[in-house]
Amino acid sequence: MDGLDLLFKVNLIFIDDQKDQISNEGLRSLFKLLVHANQNAFRINNSFAKYEEKKISLNQLKTEFTQALTNLSNAGIDSIPLHKSSVIEIEQTIKEVSSKFNQLSLNDNQIKLIKIIKKMFIGNDSNLLSCDELRTLLSKMNQLSSILFDVLYIDEYKLNTKTEHYSFFQERIDLFFKSLNLEQKGIILSHKDIAFLTTYLNLDIEQDIVEKIAKSAKDNLFSEEDSHEGFNAKDLNLLKTYSHAYLKSFLTWEAIEYETASKMTSPKSFYETTLTKWAQDITELVDTTTLPEELKISLFLNDLKNLLNIDKKNIQLLDSIMLLKPLLVGGKPSRVTPLEISRLLPKLKDLALIAFDVKIFAREDQTRAKWLDFALKTIQTVEKNIHKGDDYEVAFMTAGLENFKVFFDDSHRSIIDGIIGGFPAIKKRLFGGHEEVVLFKEFRQIFSEAKDTIETLFLTDITSDLYQKELKSAQLIKNLPYKHHPLYNNFSEQRISRFKSDFKYVLAKFHYYLNSDNLQYYQTDIIRSKEGVLTNVLLRHLAKIFLKAYGHEEDGHYMLSIEEIDFMMKQFKPMLEPMGLWTKKIETFARNMLLLSDLFQSRSNGNASMDVDEAVEYISMVMVSVEIQTNLMKTYPQFCSNTGTDDEPSFETSCYRPKFFDLIFNNLKLGKYLPKLKNYIDTAPKEESLKFLRAVEGFARDFDDEAIPMAKRDIVLLVGALLNIESTFVRFDQIDENNILDSNELDRAFYVYRKGIVSVAELSEDQEQYSKSIFLYMVQKMEMPSKTSLFIFHNNPMRGTVDAKRLNIGTLLYYLVQE
Repeated sequence: MDGLDLLFKVNLIFIDDQKDQISNEGLRSLFKLLVHANQNAFRINNSFAKYEEKKISLNQLKTEFTQALTNLSNAGIDSIPLHKSSVIEIEQTIKEVSSKFNQLSLNDNQIKLIKIIKKMFIGNDSNLLSCDELRTLLSKMNQLSSILFDVLYIDEYKLNTKTEHYSFFQERIDLFFKSLNLEQKGIILSHKDIAFLTTYLNLDIEQDIVEKIAKSAKDNLFSEEDSHEGFNAKDLNLLKTYSHAYLKSFLTWEAIEYETASKMTSPKSFYETTLTKWAQDITELVDTTTLPEELKISLFLNDLKNLLNIDKKNIQLLDSIMLLKPLLVGGKPSRVTPLEISRLLPKLKDLALIAFDVKIFAREDQTRAKWLDFALKTIQTVEKNIHKGDDYEVAFMTAGLENFKVFFDDSHRSIIDGIIGGFPAIKKRLFGGHEEVVLFKEFRQIFSEAKDTIETLFLTDITSDLYQKELKSAQLIKNLPYKHHPLYNNFSEQRISRFKSDFKYVLAKFHYYLNSDNLQYYQTDIIRSKEGVLTNVLLRHLAKIFLKAYGHEEDGHYMLSIEEIDFMMKQFKPMLEPMGLWTKKIETFARNMLLLSDLFQSRSNGNASMDVDEAVEYISMVMVSVEIQTNLMKTYPQFCSNTGTDDEPSFETSCYRPKFFDLIFNNLKLGKYLPKLKNYIDTAPKEESLKFLRAVEGFARDFDDEAIPMAKRDIVLLVGALLNIESTFVRFDQIDENNILDSNELDRAFYVYRKGIVSVAELSEDQEQYSKSIFLYMVQKMEMPSKTSLFIFHNNPMRGTVDAKRLNIGTLLYYLVQE
């Protein structure tokens, strides 16, 4: 009776509307259908047997499987009378059959899967199947059987990589969506359905989490219609677009990665062609009229992070990309509108080429000239793609800069933290506005300054090559003949004229030039390097920007007073702290900076303000100090016990001091950079050189306490003070170069120190006549004079001449800085 029951069920479904009888015509149709079923079942079984025996390929097996089911479906369509109108209840019918035939038994989950498939591919009620729907289903069997085969036998395709999986899906995505019934109204796939379907994809995610992800995707990336229910036809069409765009982008990226990794030279023609095609395909694929009013990408990413515990770095990477979005197309960084996507599509090619240009260019060793040329061309391309936002339109929120930390490794974390932490306040000072936000008018200024800086570096690099003979000169260069470089033609006459003026100024005025080792020569003869010229031009370019913003104008030049330096340094604190350059004695920080730069450098003018040239020389001096400190800290552990940590070493003063000059000149071989100091140390008694070092140490450190070990900052300050003294001797000991400043040389020096003496001695205007006597007294006696001792010294015709060694100048520096 079970076999007869099955015949009645098949008859009811395909042949006749009668539940308990079969007509003669119906019987003939039924047996004809069963013959087709047997023939095609045999064909399928036979094909699988051949595949197991390796007589046919997987593609041949798929063809046989698809053709057999298609043939059977066509037979099914032919057997259904046009007048047939019965509707079967899917769940009840399957359960009735399952109860009588164990080999046809399906569990509840399998029945649910069938109902979901019915709804997706046919439509209407998921539990009811009409004759018309059955015909529709059978007419799609060619496509459905192909999809079914791939789902059931995906393991047979041996997809071992992500690229192979994605290629597999991309080839089948159109067929899948073409098979869906996207003409139906309302919900086609509910959030619960999606969660249920993931169980068949072997995803290790709980169903309730999948359901929440589906709901978040619907709310944030798709239409608002039926947002609490599931996905409608419009959503599924959009899903097709998203899927194509993602798969096409991934496979394009992977193809370029593979190609570039497999060849020694960068195949630029390949990735230009590939990315051009990709951009064209995406542009044709995306119809902005089908997009929702807003794609709330950041909200969706935040939900993913919370639901799946995704690595924070991956989310930060995506957030950092979204932060750039307003700069390219406008709007808010957390969401994208169709208008913004329409702005983005024409820029895809350029943006993709920039990304791969940077990646491929950076993987090979490049000369500085090539880097600068590349940077200039890149920033020019970026400029063409920047959104032309209104002045008061928001470019980005400064809080979002935190996400860019993902691009830097942990070894640079503290410095990056400092830059990001200091940016809002510095931006406000330089370009105006508020700390929390950067407006487009401010961003345009920032971008313009960045472009101008890169142009300056590029022009300096190519121009230095024109003046190699002049760079080798040991003297200041008074006149510089005009020489033309072909690449000047890429710039306006005004830009070249402005640059040439700055370039000539640096060669004519500056005495010190950093080399590739971050060191410079403290001697009478000038030793220039291309790196040093580049550094001085860059520092002068930047100093003008910052002194204009933080300082005041005086005689047509921008200067910094003590108060202005104090304010600026406090804003720079987040950046200075990670580099070990922040002071523990803030009350004297600005004063020390000003006096050291304004009195004890080759460009010092003693006007009680820090000008651009003094700032440049001071910064380069700090760079040299940091370099020497770094090398000393690596060397000291060979001779002294580390009382600090590996990251923050320190050494007892009793050990560091006797070894200091020996390490400087014998271990680090710095004598060629400090020839005057080396000559002094080689000829002075040991006690004098130690006394000199102790004196410099006393005013250089934040706290003059011999019980406190010498740490990184202490060494930087000490070396910096020594370099200041060397700069003084290089500048003024030029008459006989005997490492002593005689009276004539001190006369020249006094005019630089005069304002500092007046300030330290707190002289009134009518007392300024005593300033030179105070200066000479301090040099000779190495102390501040009392009123009585000053009166005697000033009026003593027999006091003789005054000269100065390093210890004398060191003591003068001490009183000028510390008093």
